[in-house]
Amino acid sequence: MQLSTLSQFLEIVRTGSVRRASEQLNIAPSAMSRQIANLEHLVGAKLFERHADGMSLTAEGTAFLKYAQRTVRDIDLARSEIDEIRGLRRGRVRIHSVEGAVAGYLFSAVAEFRGKYPGVTFEVVAAGNDLVIEALVRDEADIGIGFNPSPDLNVRVVAKLRKEIVAVASPYHPFAERSELSLQDLMGAEIAMLDASFGTRRLLDRAFRNADISVPFALTVNAIEMAKAFAKRNYGIAILPAFAARYECDHGELVAIPLSEPTLKRATVALCVRRDRELPRAVAAFLKLLQEKITLL
Repeated sequence: MQLSTLSQFLEIVRTGSVRRASEQLNIAPSAMSRQIANLEHLVGAKLFERHADGMSLTAEGTAFLKYAQRTVRDIDLARSEIDEIRGLRRGRVRIHSVEGAVAGYLFSAVAEFRGKYPGVTFEVVAAGNDLVIEALVRDEADIGIGFNPSPDLNVRVVAKLRKEIVAVASPYHPFAERSELSLQDLMGAEIAMLDASFGTRRLLDRAFRNADISVPFALTVNAIEMAKAFAKRNYGIAILPAFAARYECDHGELVAIPLSEPTLKRATVALCVRRDRELPRAVAAFLKLLQEKITLL
């Protein structure tokens, strides 16, 4: 069984179709279909159900999936150990991160690391908390960066930093001159809010419930950039982790106004890995760098 065949199998699982997987891997769909057929013959089981709109795993395919993931991961680990001997000449680091941590903290660390080890490549996915944790549990990510993520027995937090949730507004918004806002102050305001996949939203919803306050949001989005754009155009305010709008606040595009609710001041950025997983050398080295730099968020 060739490693390339397992990689193709995993890509079809990820994308849900031979066509999309072939586009990602730059392999002809017909060649990929033959490889999967040969794999099914080799293991003696049908691994996929074929549908008009794609493919899904059979029960046998689901059982085979964990072994395929383990094999590819072990090969990556072996390569990384060899590369460590050679001075980290090669390696791959897969990261799922909440969106606000990507632009500054994460990318500056990637640039510094690649300055020392240009052969190490990175795959970064910006996602909500739930997807960050899910990717770690499924071994689709080596490192996760979450914002106040829900505890998971399969995930270990290796570093965390307290970062408050704030209201961000245009410098021309009526709230821009305020030194602090209460939850009651938000009633009647035009607010852009992140959806329920973000830890920010769950914390804010809980704070409103505890205060017995109902605040309808003008706009619910699944991306921090959209929430910031809403505030920058002075359509209203956005509720975000403070670090997510630091660049815009430093450059005068937005103003951050603290919220008086205590629970919104105690949120944390968490650097996570899958529990009991031996990390490839390149991943472990980059994780150490992220731990050292987390205070820069």
